[in-house]
Amino acid sequence: MGPAVPASVGGDVVPTSPGARAAAPEIRGASTAFDVNSADGRIRYRLIPDPAAGDGSGTLEAIIDGKGASLSVRYTPVWTRGAKIRSSAMRAEGDGVILTQLFQIGGQRTTLSLRGHIVQGSLVLDVTADRETLAAFRVSQPRGADVRAFNLPYSPIAVHRSAQAGGFATAFLDWTRSAATEMNADGAVYRPKTDGRRNGLRERLIFTASERVAPVLPNPPWSRSRFYDRVAGRLVVDVTETLQFAEIEQKLAGLIDAGLSDCVLIVHVWQRSGYDNGLPTVLPANEFLGGGTILKRIGERARAVRCEFALHQNYIDYYPNALTFDEALVARDNVGTKQKAWFNSAVGQMSYSVRPRAFSQLARENAPDIKALLGTTASFLDVNSGFKPWERVDMDAGEPDGGKFTSFIDGSKRLFELMQDIEDGPVFGEGHNHFYWTGAVDGVESEMTTGYNGDDDRKAPLWVDFNLLKIAPFQHNYGMGYYGRHTPAPTTSRDPMTLSENRDIYRTQQIAFGHLPYRSETLWGDQRLFIQEAALAGTVARAYGGVAATEIRYRLGARWVPLETALPAEAGHSVRIRYANGLVVTANTADAPLADDRAILLPKGGWSAMGAGIEARSALVRDERRDFARAKGLLYADPRAAPGNWSGTGRPSTLTDFGALRTNAQSWLRCEDGQWTMRVFAARGNADVEVADKVLAMPALLRAANGATAKATRAAASYWRVRLDSGLRYTTDIRCVS
Repeated sequence: MGPAVPASVGGDVVPTSPGARAAAPEIRGASTAFDVNSADGRIRYRLIPDPAAGDGSGTLEAIIDGKGASLSVRYTPVWTRGAKIRSSAMRAEGDGVILTQLFQIGGQRTTLSLRGHIVQGSLVLDVTADRETLAAFRVSQPRGADVRAFNLPYSPIAVHRSAQAGGFATAFLDWTRSAATEMNADGAVYRPKTDGRRNGLRERLIFTASERVAPVLPNPPWSRSRFYDRVAGRLVVDVTETLQFAEIEQKLAGLIDAGLSDCVLIVHVWQRSGYDNGLPTVLPANEFLGGGTILKRIGERARAVRCEFALHQNYIDYYPNALTFDEALVARDNVGTKQKAWFNSAVGQMSYSVRPRAFSQLARENAPDIKALLGTTASFLDVNSGFKPWERVDMDAGEPDGGKFTSFIDGSKRLFELMQDIEDGPVFGEGHNHFYWTGAVDGVESEMTTGYNGDDDRKAPLWVDFNLLKIAPFQHNYGMGYYGRHTPAPTTSRDPMTLSENRDIYRTQQIAFGHLPYRSETLWGDQRLFIQEAALAGTVARAYGGVAATEIRYRLGARWVPLETALPAEAGHSVRIRYANGLVVTANTADAPLADDRAILLPKGGWSAMGAGIEARSALVRDERRDFARAKGLLYADPRAAPGNWSGTGRPSTLTDFGALRTNAQSWLRCEDGQWTMRVFAARGNADVEVADKVLAMPALLRAANGATAKATRAAASYWRVRLDSGLRYTTDIRCVS
């Protein structure tokens, strides 16, 4: 049997081939053949040792559905000293084979054991050594005739395609079962600890081939996140700037007045000594910014409209100016020096890496007081979920798992679980390498630097399969990453989302990848932009939240084709996703406009969503961008180009007809507390709205919170008409159910 899975790991990263069934292995001389039948066809795998190499190397080979060409992977043990092979023997055992090789390493004998077997349709090779005599275990990428590698956004594992072999393959080491110090493009590395010794080799190599892409994609190691259902469909308001708490409270009140509810509010800069300073000593809340009384009141305001309230916390970067700094909790490098973490140049402080076993200790000493004093219901944990598991490894030989990056996995998972316990609520974190933590946290800001290495994410392809199949079913991520890391800032602003074209592409990607809506940076408190995000992306997110994607297709010429066809053609900028509840989302980031299945024309950064009780789109009509959303308890329309709407002055002579309503400005009708409400926003100061009687009966009067009133009148063709002042919330006398 292979090595046991660490207790904290809840799943198996081995890809899943539907209906895979494996025949008993056949030993043929020095090699072994494994035949696998699945819903996708037949794969013949072979384990082929290479005795002539003399170092324990070998090859894994796959032939897809009887085609002549093969895909293969080379594995190579790297010894600390010259190795001489003394014997090699292979035998059948259970559902696999055991290859035992005896080596002479200087004056020592080392046994290298390899067990090959089929797991979920993949060929898995478990490798161990009985002495600490290996420095690395190298693994090549899949190779063969005309092999080409493809990266999918958010996947750390590249997919390789061979047209001659007739399919796709992945090869990777299982990071949940490794005893290594780190993993890189060449495999696993075992570095000396503080006592000069290395950990003994323990690796699992996973090789998968298929005619389709989905069966070769790795699974996340964790089960569905603990607060998955509670997080679904929420809009995330992420306050990343350093602001006075009174300003945050004022802007939050403005958003609530504009209709904010059922959100996640994250405040990053609030700590006693400021951002990234003195950690983990963060209490009391920063007095210069306003102190704990106002910060607590912010949380109360958020909770009053059913929003989660989270504060930025960090239990991995340890600062010497913390009130309770303890050097015994600092991780060490391989010569015993304190391991450096993050240098805060603003205050001249170097932080150090916390030992993984101490993450939870520091959280336990601080997080309960944060919750008790400031009223949080959730948490944002800095760093951990954005790191590869091997980015910070404690090399102290005195630690039980010194030199093993799995100690970072276990320590981080315990921290996430502890924070969920303390808050009785979700834990959020940084994105980037977040697939490794999928399911362990409840959501991250979805930075796309893994699987896409461009410097401008607006150009990233909409290869959504990995995210929708392997991440979205396990946790709800939000946005497409911090704005400044997504899109270069314009010369007029440090915030790239001050430009509408950038917001459109960001939102289109966000909807295509199935993420939660997101507002952040300099304009996070802007009511118009909030309503635009909530009405458009929020409506669609509530429809797809927690629902499985059943079909994903990409536009190639005049056809919608699967990923297998689209990838080699690089046709990744127009996608159509069908969900199990009947929702169909079409998104376009290509330069040329795209017509969806209902002939709605989608410009670059345009999208449509239909089904599951909603209709929403950001589309072109007569060369003008128009936004529309309709769902139970919600109606939104925005003729962006209307004079005096988003900019300028003037009033159009005719209203833009959206069917359910006609308007000349951004208009939002919403069911709130059992009553229909109306809001309009227009640069000119007011807007006209005509609503179809069949959508909403004409109210007797509309009243704003400031006492202003508006009288509805009859309009032609079964519509009623009203003129409203911009920015005010008007309540009608029409009852509703949201």
